[in-house]
Amino acid sequence: MIMRKLFSLFLLVLFSCGSSSTPDYRIALDPEWYALGIPGREAAIRAFSVELVAEIAKKKKVKIALYDRSWDSLMLGLNNRDYDAVLTNLRPYLFYEKLYDFSAIYLETGPTFVIPTKMRGKTPSDFDGKEIAVLGSAEVLEKYPGIIVRTYDSVAKALSDTYDGTIDGTVTDLLTAEAYCRDLYQDKLKVAFPPFIQEGLRLIAIKDDSDKLIKIFNDGLKDLQRSGRYDELLRKWNLAH
Repeated sequence: MIMRKLFSLFLLVLFSCGSSSTPDYRIALDPEWYALGIPGREAAIRAFSVELVAEIAKKKKVKIALYDRSWDSLMLGLNNRDYDAVLTNLRPYLFYEKLYDFSAIYLETGPTFVIPTKMRGKTPSDFDGKEIAVLGSAEVLEKYPGIIVRTYDSVAKALSDTYDGTIDGTVTDLLTAEAYCRDLYQDKLKVAFPPFIQEGLRLIAIKDDSDKLIKIFNDGLKDLQRSGRYDELLRKWNLAH
């Protein structure tokens, strides 16, 4: 039996047309992003997500309460309707689309290639005949049989070997790729192209329960992207751009 945990309210955003403190919508997230599997980036992703939701709430003139919830009870709480939606990296597979409504991706986390700065290539297919490191399963490159796959258990080792020319490149998630290329390998390695598999963080809600919230979120996200504010938030929290 999973013990129900109390919410820890860390933000009540931001805009209200009236004096009531009751939120229009309640959204939960796992502040540790356990399911995302990107250690060291949790605080930045949380801060970005919180500020993004706050900006959307302000722009769309709604009040949104955001809550911390542990990863193992996040979806249980949504299914019990303890809140209206969650921020998660759950992918819209056919099975899940029957159960939930998904927003657009608000933070991309899919795989990309990290390559030396002088190397060129705009898609994985441009690397036929090249030796590319993958972390764990090579399934991510199964659509590209011309690539020579080298399996590694450490992204640090794979990128080190990419830098010194032992291999030609490394496949890793966009956030990790950006972090290494911006810091340790600045001007030495680069992100080759945007993620070639659509993965990322989304707002999701019970099917047909919160259509209006999903629309508010998607519209607000587009507004922030058009205005440039979205890119400012990415830069502020040192996330992928």
